[in-house]
Amino acid sequence: MATAHSPNDALGFKLESTHGVDPTGTPDVFLLVDEITVSNPQEIVIPATTRRNDGFVISTPRKGKTGPVTLEASGPVTYGSFGLLWHAALGGSSSSGASDPYTHTYATAAPEFPSYTAEHVQADVANSVRYSGLRLDELSFSVGEGEEFKYKVSWMGISEASPAAKSTITYGTELLVPMWSDCTLTWNSLNLHLYAKGLSFSLKNGAEARFSTGSRTAREIFCPRDRMAEMTVEIVVDSTLLHSFQTAHLALTQSDLVLTVTDPSVSNRSHTLTLNDALLTASAIVGSKGGDMKTLSLTFRGMATASAEAVGVVVVNGVSTATGNG
Repeated sequence: MATAHSPNDALGFKLESTHGVDPTGTPDVFLLVDEITVSNPQEIVIPATTRRNDGFVISTPRKGKTGPVTLEASGPVTYGSFGLLWHAALGGSSSSGASDPYTHTYATAAPEFPSYTAEHVQADVANSVRYSGLRLDELSFSVGEGEEFKYKVSWMGISEASPAAKSTITYGTELLVPMWSDCTLTWNSLNLHLYAKGLSFSLKNGAEARFSTGSRTAREIFCPRDRMAEMTVEIVVDSTLLHSFQTAHLALTQSDLVLTVTDPSVSNRSHTLTLNDALLTASAIVGSKGGDMKTLSLTFRGMATASAEAVGVVVVNGVSTATGNG
């Protein structure tokens, strides 16, 4: 079934110690959300036991395969909620600092991705629903001129619990939202932020559900690690800059693409995303600004090497744990 979204809903997450087993208790992290969509399909099998003279089948319906659960959400991202999203997306994290500010580094980890139980708290309903065994399938961020950063995330999970008393929503204090005006973006010694009109980032983990005999629900959600991290940037350029991108595209130029966001109002609040050895995989003119000015859509892909991962993230905030918000 699908779960509706109403104003002031929230999604709370709690890290599982055993994949698919609800750790119970109040979620550790709540995400600010604009939209939530949840589905948990259930197959119904109608075996033909006997047939009436008029041709209708006499049957006892049975449950077939249930799930997997898919949960999608979007909303503004904060310096606090970065931790949940990146830990779920990349799998590994480490922290340093004895007091504010804390530095959190996120990277891929083996052999499995962390899993979570999520609680969908609806403001106008007394009970809530929890979903277990969630692993992150796809994460994206986007921002445009004068806007705040927004996230969109897709999870795949094992089971849906019956409605029960809901938890109290607690967002904490680390609620600063990164803005377009706080960004710098560099690639191949070029300050792309001087020309950018907007950007979007996506990380795809390729989550899949694994079923087995003896159970109608998925046994586990796994990510085969055939992963891809890309960023698309829309920029306004003149002919000289246009030709430099065309040359880089044809030459298969690779250079780190670094997006840094630093909050101007509170010290020691930053987020740095690096696409390692980023390759310009696509370049398209999407409009004209008159004269020699052109609008380009550039797509970069992070490339892994023997000594470096395709994507790396460092977050500095006032939260002591790498997976939570304050």
